[in-house]
Amino acid sequence: MVPRVAEDLDERTRSQSAGARVAGKLGRSIDLNYRPRMRSDLVSAQANSRPDTVHRADKPDSMARGLARPRVTLAAGALIFAVSFLVAMLLTKPMGLTTAAMTRLASSTVSDLKTLMTAVKTAGLRGTTDVKGAIEEIKRIDSDRVFLKGWAVEIGDSTPLTVMVFVDGHNSLTVETNGRRDEASNALGLSDDATANVSFEGRLKCSRGQKLIVVAVARSDVYGQFGSRACP
Repeated sequence: MVPRVAEDLDERTRSQSAGARVAGKLGRSIDLNYRPRMRSDLVSAQANSRPDTVHRADKPDSMARGLARPRVTLAAGALIFAVSFLVAMLLTKPMGLTTAAMTRLASSTVSDLKTLMTAVKTAGLRGTTDVKGAIEEIKRIDSDRVFLKGWAVEIGDSTPLTVMVFVDGHNSLTVETNGRRDEASNALGLSDDATANVSFEGRLKCSRGQKLIVVAVARSDVYGQFGSRACP
């Protein structure tokens, strides 16, 4: 065993001497304890450097997520706005336009009896004495608006009517009759059931002295007109 150790020491001594001779020829010193880096050491070093690379790679993803958040917020806001707009349109659209003739009349220009006759003929409506009504009250709210109240009924039919109010040619109010009115029962001698849906009222824009025309249209496309009035 001892001779083997002596051989190892002798071999190491010869290697160091050979290294010293090479160093002398090259003119520089050599670390006799230097050991070449193994492949496993290089792999380990590369692995240790990867976290920085991954960290740098994560930054664009973080930036992308940061930029995506405002886009999602804007999209949600746009969706809420669109839904709100649709609900507002449904709530504020003219009521009672159940026939094409009603729709055509509502978009017509009616400023006097002559233009009314032209408008109802174009719309395909027929006049009848069975549609009756009255304007009971026109009360000014402010300098631009008035409150209008009245009733309209079709004799022999308790179905609600569509009432259109034209101011200086333009359709300013469209409502559907709803509710009883004792005045209608008393004026026409009708039963309570026959006048269950005759009342109408609403607010509309009408300056002092502007001409106001009220027309009631039934779903059978017949109509009645209550004359013209001037806004107070």
